[in-house]
Order: sequence, then C-alpha cells, then structure tokens
Amino acid sequence: MTYEILNLCGQGLFLKLDGFRLVYCCIALFMWSISLLFSKEYFAHYSHKVRYYSFLLITMFATLGVFLSADLFTLFIFFELMSLSSYVWVAQEETEEALTIGVMYLAVAVIGGMVLLMGLFLLNQAVGTLKIDELYQAVSKVWGEKSGQIYTA
Repeated sequence: MTYEILNLCGQGLFLKLDGFRLVYCCIALFMWSISLLFSKEYFAHYSHKVRYYSFLLITMFATLGVFLSADLFTLFIFFELMSLSSYVWVAQEETEEALTIGVMYLAVAVIGGMVLLMGLFLLNQAVGTLKIDELYQAVSKVWGEKSGQIYTA
C-alpha cells in the first residue's frame, strides 16, 4: 500500500507499507508503548508533563514516518521532524545545563540535516531519483555508464 502527497516541498512525500516496514512499525510501536508506560512513573515529580507527552507522540509518529518512507526525501523530512521534536526531551528540566545541551543538540541536528540534504540534492542530480525502490537500478546505470558496464539485479 502506498500513499503520496505530491508537490509538498517541491518533491512530494511518499509512504509505503509492506511486510518489512510493517514489522519495523510494530516493533517501534511496542517500544514506544513500553517507554510511555515507564515514563509515567519517571516523570511523576516533573512539571510540564503535557508538553513532554505531546512531543513524545510527535516524535513517535515521526519515527513511524521514517520507517514508512518510500524515498530518501520523505525519510529526511521525518528524520528532521523526529530530531527537532525530541529536543524538548533534552531541555525538559529547563535547567541552565539542560538548555545549553539542548542548544548543542539542535546545532548538531541542524548542521547534520543540512549536510544530509545537500547529499540528497547531489544524489538526485546524479541519478535522477530518490525513491528507494529505484535507487539500485539508477545508481547501477550511472555507475555502469561511467565504467563502461551496466549492472542489473
């Protein structure tokens, strides 16, 4: 089963659910459910619980989006959403140390994301696709053209 949102961010978002992705989603949902159960007791003495649980759900759905991604651009969007929404966990205590570490976390996430995005642009320019199902053939074709051979799976 596939789902497409065309012309979003100039590329579109492409999601796919197949057996492999379903297994990963089930494992992720199980692990998120367990962490949710244990976090209730762990955060009993903290304030801002609604904020924590809201961002926990956003991060969980972003994680599922990563697993359901059918192309690398969609994976990038959900991975960045996952990274940015989990910042709240890093800064949850709102102490000076937590906020400083949170700023470092955001800096690493943003810089890493921009480098990854640049790589995706270069890959798309070189092979003409970011769809995971088409990448092997596209890269093989480009690699084969450069080396004088064409590889097929």
